[in-house]
Amino acid sequence: MVNLAIIVSFFISVFILNGITIENLFFSFQSPENVFKYTRFGEIIDVVHGNNSSIVYYSTGNSNSSLIIPKTGKGYKIPNDLSVKRVSYKFDDDGTFWIYSVVGTSDYYIRGVVIVHGNEIDIKDHNNNEISAKINYREEMGITTISINHFVEGFTNDYYLLINDKKVYVAKR
Repeated sequence: MVNLAIIVSFFISVFILNGITIENLFFSFQSPENVFKYTRFGEIIDVVHGNNSSIVYYSTGNSNSSLIIPKTGKGYKIPNDLSVKRVSYKFDDDGTFWIYSVVGTSDYYIRGVVIVHGNEIDIKDHNNNEISAKINYREEMGITTISINHFVEGFTNDYYLLINDKKVYVAKR
């Protein structure tokens, strides 16, 4: 009996130390929204789907955040510290951009914040595809804040967005 308790304690410790979520061993979720509701609180603003994952962009009142959720053949899984890796961070006059990869897939997500003058916004990726963005115009200041959550398959450092016809590279080159 003592040996069984030691073995179980060992496996639980390994799972916890390695960031593996025990629930993922027993069940999957039908949607990224269900994973979000199980693991977080707040209001879902947007969900962007990749090939093998999704990103949920949400608000907790005073701040916005995101959750990248891996998908398997059985459904969506609770993310852990080993599911997602930040592969790039860029902060300059064009904006702030974080690039994340979903481990074991070719799914990448761009999270970014860009501030532009005026309220006429045209934003696309370098293939002229629409991207998911929350646009907040501040009339008193004459600026627009653009919050970007965008899926990219097979990201490279040459990837750029077209914001009002200006090339904005999202990674250091």
